[in-house]
Amino acid sequence: MAIIEKDTTWGVFFPNPADTSPTARAMAKNLLENIILPLLPYMGGRCVLSSGSRTMKGIERLEGEGYHPSRTSDHLFGAIEPTAGAGDFIPENSPETFFAWVKKNCDRATGEIKLPSGIVVKVGQIILEKNRTSWCHISNPRRLFWPKAGGLTTLLQSDDNGKTYREV
Repeated sequence: MAIIEKDTTWGVFFPNPADTSPTARAMAKNLLENIILPLLPYMGGRCVLSSGSRTMKGIERLEGEGYHPSRTSDHLFGAIEPTAGAGDFIPENSPETFFAWVKKNCDRATGEIKLPSGIVVKVGQIILEKNRTSWCHISNPRRLFWPKAGGLTTLLQSDDNGKTYREV
């Protein structure tokens, strides 16, 4: 886990940033600089990164703990196409508060969130996940890195640790 504040760097997503591919670095940099940092004021000023990059071994560990991670998750940061980089974040003002704000400000068709400053933040997905705890899964738009990739449903919620999802 790591605290994300305005001076955080992209390496926070990886256990060993020096060993990441150029594609994974670009994905992490975009996720942090163009999505998470502009959204920080709406997260209460900072957030906790509870999960960044994953490997298939990490996915198997989570399955053993009772979670239901996708084997095509954007947490894989391009290790398999068309994953695009994602993190699980716990906003300081609460995942539910942040997600309620996102629902009011996100164009679900485009994945664009228009900030009061006029800045437009383009996301792949934001998922409110909850059961034992709650967090927001936030990803890059896949088409940013894989132009032929299909889009994903922008806003989802899971109340059972990722076993099932519903569009919101």
